[in-house]
Amino acid sequence: MFNKEVIDLLSALGKAYIVGGSVRDAILGLPAKDLDIEVFNTDWEQLVTTASRFGSVKTVGKSFGVAKLQHPTLGEIDLSLPRRENRVGVGHKGFKVTPDSNLTLAQAASRRDFTINAMLWGLDGLTDPFFGKSDLETRILRHVSDKFVEDPLRVLRGMQFCSRFGLTAAPETVELCRSIANRFHELSADRIFTEWQKWAKGSHPSKGLFFLVQTGWIQHFPEITITNHALRSVDIAAEVCNRNNITGDARTAQLLAILCCNKSDARTFLARINCPKLIAEKVVSLVVNHLAHCNSAITPASVTRLAHKLVPVTIQELAWHVEAINNGLPQAMQDILDIARSLGLVNSRPEPILLGRHLVQRGLKPGKDFTRILDAAFQAQLDCVFTDLAGAQDWLTKFLQG
Repeated sequence: MFNKEVIDLLSALGKAYIVGGSVRDAILGLPAKDLDIEVFNTDWEQLVTTASRFGSVKTVGKSFGVAKLQHPTLGEIDLSLPRRENRVGVGHKGFKVTPDSNLTLAQAASRRDFTINAMLWGLDGLTDPFFGKSDLETRILRHVSDKFVEDPLRVLRGMQFCSRFGLTAAPETVELCRSIANRFHELSADRIFTEWQKWAKGSHPSKGLFFLVQTGWIQHFPEITITNHALRSVDIAAEVCNRNNITGDARTAQLLAILCCNKSDARTFLARINCPKLIAEKVVSLVVNHLAHCNSAITPASVTRLAHKLVPVTIQELAWHVEAINNGLPQAMQDILDIARSLGLVNSRPEPILLGRHLVQRGLKPGKDFTRILDAAFQAQLDCVFTDLAGAQDWLTKFLQG
């Protein structure tokens, strides 16, 4: 499942196992983006010494038994000693972590959240003490143990796993999540958004939302109304993103925009999940303008004004959003796209043609009138009174004369 360089590293480290999401992703045939290795029956000094043969090692997590190896070809790898985790306070930092390299594989894996993340792979093959491979094959999300409740963030992790891997939660996991629904306040705002961001990466986002409904955690996001249409639309949005290779912030905005019905709800929901400003502005623009193709006659002027109004979203991004909501692209939205393409505005905003230097060339002196003239010029440009510099110069002549 892993290449020779990984095998060589495991061989050198001794009783070493790839753990967590790296194993899950390898079984699914996905690239392993983050490699985590646990090394048993050793100590900290020996771990660091051996790892240093393969690259530079950062030992910033010594108290937790965690080091980071910068491998020349494999990138950054987390190396750790097996550890025990015990809840001693509130929040994700409220754990006492005790490295213990003498734990058994099953004991070390028992601190994991879900069975699909509790598998280990080493030179002796797959170790699967909680039958995670079977759950992965049958697309079941199942918690490892009752210690799951020690970290309520795991519920939101369950949401994004359901979205990314098309999972359905086991009944006992649903009930356990419901039992800690009153602990949402313990979660870090930054961690909340991280899980929503990962949810947006999935091809089955409706399954993540359904998980929130099942577990009662949807109550913490009252701005979201879960209907069959919303569930269908959010999956279509994921399909549109996959088909058009929409990733990153643009994808996150597309998925989150499906969840909000109006500007007020959108702003409140986005603040609740600590959404970064740029993504939030994209979401709000999509929500506010999702009926733009229905509002008026479609002309070059209306399309130009729309391209300006949508910023920081583009007309193409609006079209993707409208397609998801309508399960297909309405003809009016296609007409807007066609006109925008002819104007060069599918993926960009209108930029002012007439600038301050053009006024100076006419002998005008910089001052308060500049702003008034340039604002009027840009409005005329948005109304398609002119579309090039020659037209702008003609407009300026008439404006100054009149």
